[in-house]
Amino acid sequence: MAYNVFVHYRTGDGIETQQMVRQGQPSDHAVSASHTLVLTTEDRLLGPDFTEQEPLSDVADGAFYVVDRDSDPYYNLVRVEVVAWRI
Repeated sequence: MAYNVFVHYRTGDGIETQQMVRQGQPSDHAVSASHTLVLTTEDRLLGPDFTEQEPLSDVADGAFYVVDRDSDPYYNLVRVEVVAWRI
C-alpha cells in the first residue's frame, strides 16, 4: 500500500494545501477519504516526542503553516485528505 496525505486550510485568499506525506503518484484504482476538523485557539500542537506545545493562540506567525483566521475561539477549518492505492 502507498498513500499521500494532504491538509487543506482556509486563508484570506482562498484555500491552500500542504502535502504532509508523498509516496508517489496514485494509480487508477486509488481511493480517498477526508475528514474536516475545526481548530480552536486553545488546541495545542504536539512536539516530536508527542508532548503538548503552546496553544495555537500563542504560536508565532509563520511557525505553523495553517494561518489564524482571527475568529476567536476558532483558529481555522482544515480538511485532512488521505489518498491510498495498492502498489
